[in-house]
Amino acid sequence: MSFVQFWQQDVQLRLAMIQRRARPDTHRFIAHRHAFHEFGFVLRGHCHWLLGRTRHRLTAGDFILVPAGRTHRELIPTGHHAQLAWIGFQFDAPAAALPDWSQRAIAGGTWAADLARRVETAYLENQSAEPGASARVAHALAEILILACRATQPPAAAVRPVGPAQEVARSAARYLTDNLARPLSVSAVARYHSLGAAHFSVVFRRHHGVTPRDFLQHARLDRARELLATGDMRIKEIAATCGYTDAAHFCRRFKTATAQTPRQYRLEHRPTP
Repeated sequence: MSFVQFWQQDVQLRLAMIQRRARPDTHRFIAHRHAFHEFGFVLRGHCHWLLGRTRHRLTAGDFILVPAGRTHRELIPTGHHAQLAWIGFQFDAPAAALPDWSQRAIAGGTWAADLARRVETAYLENQSAEPGASARVAHALAEILILACRATQPPAAAVRPVGPAQEVARSAARYLTDNLARPLSVSAVARYHSLGAAHFSVVFRRHHGVTPRDFLQHARLDRARELLATGDMRIKEIAATCGYTDAAHFCRRFKTATAQTPRQYRLEHRPTP
């Protein structure tokens, strides 16, 4: 499962627990399993996660993702203390899978402090009766999954300062990709950025190598490919989500671009069970 596919799934919190003080090596955890996935996080100290006969060593800021149904337990090494946190969750889609880095100790690295804050938020809001608590839990859980995925990726290159023209081109590209389902026009997007349509098109093409219209069509096709390969949405639903006027228009565009119908593409690229 790819980075985006993992954290974009609908997810529900099932457990949020934090040890309020570090436990010594004499503390015994019982082997167990449960029907939901578990995000285990070390806030302080050292701990091992035992999955079957495999032992994974975690230190402060590290985490591990344990699949539903997998027997596991925690073990604090001799002479050490550990303060732990657990976030249990499950996806609304029964067939949803975990990424390939699950069941391994992952270093939180530069994201460790952010992860700790989100875990704390999920824990506190899950017990709160304040307005909006459930919404804050959902946001915290989504951010935990996003940050966990980021921790598994190579460090991103630093964003270089850019001039006003590049800023406009980047902003416009983000706006187009975030609003695929809307009936967008180049002149409207140009107005949003306080430019005339002709000048905007020149700026955009200089930065991205394609016109805004071509960029939008590529983005719509890329999103359609992703939905066809990873989900069960009907063709007309995908057409609407990607901004096509109807399913027939979408099918014509898709076949012209890929030499396959949407159904053929889905059959060829859907993962095998």
